Amino acid sequence: MIPEGLREGIRRFNAREWFEAHEAWEDHWGSGGAGEREATLGLIKAAVALHHLAAGNEAGFLWQAKEAIPRLRAQAGLWPELALDDLAEALDSLAAQARFAGRLPTAWDAPRLPEP
Repeated sequence: MIPEGLREGIRRFNAREWFEAHEAWEDHWGSGGAGEREATLGLIKAAVALHHLAAGNEAGFLWQAKEAIPRLRAQAGLWPELALDDLAEALDSLAAQARFAGRLPTAWDAPRLPEP
């Protein structure tokens, strides 16, 4: 079950309001056990990565995506309905595109999270 403290961030994330999603998730970050804190940190870093991608900040995007991906993958089983593996895969794909092309993709599909 997805904690109530994550729901506002999910709504903001899906609206492409990544900075606001990150802020909402920071409020929840200290809650729960170590796995929940790590998963929440992965979500925060994913939102910050996409905020940097949308702003055209390649270094910021790649750094935050690199930080988010292993956290999301490691905690994917915590909230299966949130599909953290899919989010990690989307970030990994966008990062690979940037590395391959030597620049950020100009057109990209924003990942979405399942709504609880």
